[in-house]
Amino acid sequence: NFPWQANNVTLLFKNGATLKTIAEEGSVEFTNCRFVDAVMNFQGECSISLENCDWKGDYDPVKNITALNSNQSEITIRDCYFSTKNARAIKNCNTLNIERSHFLLCGNHEMHGGAIAHLYGERKIENCTFDRCFGGYGGAIFAMDSYGISNCEFISCESRSLKEDGAQDIAVIAIRNTENNILDSCVFRHTSVSVGNSISGRGRYIASNCNFIKGSLYFHLSDNHVFGGKSKFDGGRVIEKYFDIDEEGIEELLMTE
Repeated sequence: NFPWQANNVTLLFKNGATLKTIAEEGSVEFTNCRFVDAVMNFQGECSISLENCDWKGDYDPVKNITALNSNQSEITIRDCYFSTKNARAIKNCNTLNIERSHFLLCGNHEMHGGAIAHLYGERKIENCTFDRCFGGYGGAIFAMDSYGISNCEFISCESRSLKEDGAQDIAVIAIRNTENNILDSCVFRHTSVSVGNSISGRGRYIASNCNFIKGSLYFHLSDNHVFGGKSKFDGGRVIEKYFDIDEEGIEELLMTE
């Protein structure tokens, strides 16, 4: 076990280095840190927190890199900036809390979730901005289940794997619709959302108080979704469309990346 902390330091990674931390308990904390070309892989059930950090990198696009990767840890990020060119910024399979953070030009066209891939656990993504991020499915965010995104802004994000479907402009993809109000008080500028099949009931709310500016909302055509109140579309629309996404294959891939 090796929990650790870093404050007011620059962590510069060279020659494609990866830092692996194994910690079954305790916390790994970063405050006022600067990361350059960093790749960090956490194993174990420790908690990870970043506050007032700056994470920038220009990565090898053929290596399919996730800059901050954990399958078991609880991750909390506040007031941070990420620009991970050719790499996904964050992947997590446990509780994920991200507040007041900015993601710019994050992503790899072969990886799902340009800025964030989140599989399981509680989620709160709040007051964040995603600008020109891109991935295979989910230019900004890829999630297996839909919940916990509020007061965020998405700008010109792209799902490159949906180009042939004419839906390359999708920022957020949620495979399953499990809760009401997936999106609350979010803004989509020149980018869209796709929400999949409802689980354990129909008629769930998808979005409330959202503003779509030249962006659309796609939903699974066999379900009776309710779109929520006070959402506005300016140059966008609601579209019934099913995307043939290999749910089980992607879930397995994300667990092993």
